[in-house]
Amino acid sequence: MKPRKLIVLLLCCLGVFMSANSDLASDKSAWLALRTAVGGRTMGWNMTETNPCSWLGVKCESNRVTELRLLGWAIVGQLPLGLGNLTQLLTLFLRVNALSGPLPNDLVNLVNLKNLYLQGNSFSSPIPEFLFKLKSLMRLNLEKNKFSREISSAFNNLTSLFMHGSMWLHHPRTAKLKDLVSDLKLFGQIDIAQFQYARTEVSVRTRRLPRI
Repeated sequence: MKPRKLIVLLLCCLGVFMSANSDLASDKSAWLALRTAVGGRTMGWNMTETNPCSWLGVKCESNRVTELRLLGWAIVGQLPLGLGNLTQLLTLFLRVNALSGPLPNDLVNLVNLKNLYLQGNSFSSPIPEFLFKLKSLMRLNLEKNKFSREISSAFNNLTSLFMHGSMWLHHPRTAKLKDLVSDLKLFGQIDIAQFQYARTEVSVRTRRLPRI
């Protein structure tokens, strides 16, 4: 191989290596932001470890973080900006913690996210509009939080969710929620697979029926 071609090949390999390291460093920065912002078992993460893929609750593929599962970790506080750096994240599982406040708006960058489980926390404010731009979502669970009562018709943008997945919501006005998800103009034909009544809220699990 000629020296010039060899140099070009080496530079290309170096570029790929540096890019991979940069992406993983970006993923780690997201975890550092989370650990700094909240309390709970995340304090047990070893910050001196350069590779977050070895941390408890973190799963990686191809040297990128693809899954975060922190079920019942007693995490207290608000989610910080920075989680949007996890651009290859497929699953975010934060069920049954003590998280509160609004969802950070940089979550809109999680374009590959398929599963979002936030139930059993104290998130508040309206359900953010950016959530409806995550078109890869197939499972969404927002039960048992303190989101405001407004339900946006922009849920219809979550095409993967309604075609192939499930959605769990709570809403204190049962009739309004049922009417909304049954609106053919907004959502097409929906199979209400589960409709649960509670004292002050209603939970609905839906899936869109395949078009014939």
